Amino acid sequence: MGVLVHKADRLPRRQDRTSLELTRVLELYPEYYKLYQESRHCLMEGDGSLPLLSRHFIAFLAIRDSGCDVLLSQTIRSFLGAGGEKSWITDLNTAPVKLHRLREMTEILWKYPWKLTNHNIKSLTVGKESWTLSEIVEAVVIISHQQSLASFCLGTGQERLRGREERGGEANKPKQENRSHPQLAGRLTEFSWDEQGFSLMSSLYSDMANYIDEKLRTVRSLQTSIQTRQHSDTENICRHVHHLHGIHQDDWTPDGVKDVLNPDERNFLESCLFQRNDADIESLGKKVGYSRKVYLSVIMLEFKHQSQLLFFLQAVMKHLS
Repeated sequence: MGVLVHKADRLPRRQDRTSLELTRVLELYPEYYKLYQESRHCLMEGDGSLPLLSRHFIAFLAIRDSGCDVLLSQTIRSFLGAGGEKSWITDLNTAPVKLHRLREMTEILWKYPWKLTNHNIKSLTVGKESWTLSEIVEAVVIISHQQSLASFCLGTGQERLRGREERGGEANKPKQENRSHPQLAGRLTEFSWDEQGFSLMSSLYSDMANYIDEKLRTVRSLQTSIQTRQHSDTENICRHVHHLHGIHQDDWTPDGVKDVLNPDERNFLESCLFQRNDADIESLGKKVGYSRKVYLSVIMLEFKHQSQLLFFLQAVMKHLS
């Protein structure tokens, strides 16, 4: 796959245009934005099992086929700014074999996380250039974060604003397949973040477990406006995102979201989560309205991230048993 590589010195790493746009959007929710910044710094630059350069390359692998050109451009810029080899981007075969082995994991998480099993994890821990479990956990958190961020960029309009300009028109837009969602394909009913996921994550990557948990609690309290939105509305939308990923709770049904999201909003949410080519997300976003689509996009960012992690952590638990 040929990828356009931007010069690393065109803009400072922390001041590229996409980061500034992301900052502006998230400032609608200052408490959440502060947590997002801290957790992102911890994930990409804090203490961990993986070298910093490997983290930035994994972030690139996670979204290289996403079609989200804006986020891809920023990610390449960060990788090159960290001292990465340009050849790793233009030809994946030149990257270290160990990093190359993550390609299957990134594809499963992107297309069908509900199909992830303990066998996928075991395959990385054996053989030449094997991975430790702590390294795998850190890599998957990066992958899931980046892939969820792609849905966020699409939902907030950042991909529509700059993607066409950078591609030079629709003719150069890469063909992208619609990804299925797991209504009939896979289900998660007996594994939850509160009962199993958080404690398991804490034992393997404690700093990020705490950040993720705090972000989830903060997002559950979000409102689109002081006057009209209630905590129960947000909770219903969060559970709806879980439901779309095949995660179900006994005390909730899809009817719970019918009075919270109108048909356009439900269509918008599903189209962004699963990158539906047959949907006009730009038009849907205009119908939903700016503040409302940012609110929905933040929920997507965190609860898509959590959904992918739950399937992964369930597989980790089986791997350890």
